[in-house]
Amino acid sequence: MFLFTPIAQVLAVTTAINAVVFAISWRRRHATGGREFALGMLAATCWTLAATLDYAAVPLDLKILFAKVEYAGSYAALTWFAMFSICFAGLEDWLERPRRRFLLFVPAGVTVLLVWTNELHGWIWSGFEPSEFGGNTVIFQHGPGYPVALIVGYGLIGLMCSNLWQVSAHGAEAAQRQARLILAATLVPILAHLAYLLQDPVLQGVDWSSLTFSLTAVLALIALYATGFLDLAPIAREQLVTGLADGLIVLDPGGRVVEINERALELLALSRTESAVGRVLSDVAGELREVSALDPFDHGQLDLPLRAGRRTVEVRITPLFRQRRRLAGRMLVLHDITERRRVEEALRRANEELERRLTEIEALQDSLREQAIRDPLTRLPNRRLFDEVIERELHRAARHARSVSLVSIDLDEFKRINDRYGHAAGDTCLVRFAALLSASQRPADFACRFGGEEFLIVLPDTELEGAETFAERLRERVAGVRIELGADSVQLTISAGIAVYPAHGAEPAELIEKADRALYRAKHLGRNRVVCWTGEWRSSARVLS
Repeated sequence: MFLFTPIAQVLAVTTAINAVVFAISWRRRHATGGREFALGMLAATCWTLAATLDYAAVPLDLKILFAKVEYAGSYAALTWFAMFSICFAGLEDWLERPRRRFLLFVPAGVTVLLVWTNELHGWIWSGFEPSEFGGNTVIFQHGPGYPVALIVGYGLIGLMCSNLWQVSAHGAEAAQRQARLILAATLVPILAHLAYLLQDPVLQGVDWSSLTFSLTAVLALIALYATGFLDLAPIAREQLVTGLADGLIVLDPGGRVVEINERALELLALSRTESAVGRVLSDVAGELREVSALDPFDHGQLDLPLRAGRRTVEVRITPLFRQRRRLAGRMLVLHDITERRRVEEALRRANEELERRLTEIEALQDSLREQAIRDPLTRLPNRRLFDEVIERELHRAARHARSVSLVSIDLDEFKRINDRYGHAAGDTCLVRFAALLSASQRPADFACRFGGEEFLIVLPDTELEGAETFAERLRERVAGVRIELGADSVQLTISAGIAVYPAHGAEPAELIEKADRALYRAKHLGRNRVVCWTGEWRSSARVLS
């Protein structure tokens, strides 16, 4: 009754491998598409088992019986694998309605019904004859309805391959690897069946698709173990949704909550998932009503305070799309930034305090520098700054072959004023003279209190005649002012001596000495006058009246 030829033996091995793959995949049936894949492997196992018995059976009627079982197993496998591909492509929502699953089974069911009632109409098989191939094989001659069976079978195969191709081209990296491997496993029996349809008459009677399914089963095993097929999806979902450190809310296009994780419930102070799912987001959390005002097609980010727990969250909004960019909903990720805001506020206050102290330090430094280079009474620069300025001006004059004049001024009878009216009166005279001096100088000139009642003025780019004119105008201006000292008043006069670089000296000390000697000459000649250094001390000093 049975003759286990080499073909039957190969099919028996294929059946055993299919059974192992079914057992492994059934343990992983809770993954997305896992149940459909496992049932498809169960149907494929029945198909290859029936094929084994078909090629081993000797009586023709027994071969026909097992051939009918083959059709039932193969078309059931194709339907289940088509459903698996839909789930694998992320379209499992489409299969939620039982009516759609039933519709997928209708074409396969009609085909199987035609096969089992073939004796009544002969549409699928029109006759049977022994094959020249031998090995207990029989040629099943195709009837007029056989193309219908082909269209149904290859239609299911096309649906499956299309979904797998989409995942292999546009899915996540791990899913792409899995899809390519499963697609390769699917193509093996397809090519084998095409070979069966187009084969040489000598080889007719052998359906290579069932024989090569052993390779398909091996590739399925590799997918299960090497790529984590039916393992990665549930783990990833648990990590991304249930165990996500941030809050996650998924909305449908109408703004209703589809899914919400534990962290989001905690941030929004909601106790149960049922209190949020199915409700409009603004009704669940009033703080998030701003999300509804955003364009659902745009990405967005908001920083919102939550009354619950006085927390601040960063809400990142991502639109979710179906095929052809149809809006499927939005995903909201709620990241708790309360601690970050607290740290930022502390840093802001610390920076403000630091800036305030730096401003105080800079002001203090400016004040100290002013004190170091300015006379506290007259507010004119002091001798320290004068030393810097005279050096700089002489170097500049040397580079450009210019003259620099130095005027040394002393207040006449200043000791007498101090002795008669007091030091406060003397200070008043110094301050008043400093004001007159500042008002008389050019922007480029430099005047300082050199010490006591002596003042020095540096006149850049000024020859002797210009210095004489400046000093004489200042002398006349001072002489024309009386300084009130309470009930009394004094007439202040000055004496001035002038020296010029480079005619009278090339070094600051030399010029100061010459200007002072000219000043002493002015004092000796009766005060209230300007004297220019011209050479010898006793005879060559020139007096301006």
